[in-house]
Amino acid sequence: MTSYIISYDIGDDRLRDKVAALLQREGCTRVQKSVFFAPQFAIKELRALQAGLHALAGGKLAESDSILCVPVARKHLPTLLWEGASPGLEGTLKDRFHILI
Repeated sequence: MTSYIISYDIGDDRLRDKVAALLQREGCTRVQKSVFFAPQFAIKELRALQAGLHALAGGKLAESDSILCVPVARKHLPTLLWEGASPGLEGTLKDRFHILI
């Protein structure tokens, strides 16, 4: 299983809200306004998320819109950097991977 950082840049407010709601329903945690963390997803879960995003946003994204999903190996999670007052990713990682950090 692999964790993922999912980021999106979507101009349409309604579509952006639907994408955020789908990510949360699928077990992702919001770490910034348009950045989510998907912890330890199996390939089956990732494919289901991909299908859901495609069904929701496929053909509706503007030319300047995008959704990015970046895999993060478990061994690299403790080395991710976080700066800022919001608990964001660091707080999420400590909650889910307190043994690692």
